[in-house]
Amino acid sequence: METEIRTLVARGVDLFNREDYFEAHEVWEDAWRQETGERRRFLQGLIQVAAGFVKLQRRQPRGAKALLERGAENLTEHADGDFGLDLPPLLESVSRWRDVADSMTESGEFDPGKLAPPSLNLSGPRGI
Repeated sequence: METEIRTLVARGVDLFNREDYFEAHEVWEDAWRQETGERRRFLQGLIQVAAGFVKLQRRQPRGAKALLERGAENLTEHADGDFGLDLPPLLESVSRWRDVADSMTESGEFDPGKLAPPSLNLSGPRGI
């Protein structure tokens, strides 16, 4: 089971980095269904972040902001279940994109070229 979850997490990372946020969300949800405790909540954070980027792709800034905030909170609060992911660059990117979503809500304007797409990297054999 752990090998399967590790494989799902890595597959989700690959999809996320290709900006296929919806599919990353789906793959991480498959892992989430099999987990418990800290790791389950951590996966929930990944799922929420991916869903936030889906909302950005669909130009739905209010939903994006809320999902990015909740996702970042879950990733930070449950980092013990981190699966060996390099979180600081992702969390920094999520924070910048949350601000973009906030400004989109106020102005209605959106320029996705202003920021680099987020990326997520495996940092080593920690986690599972």
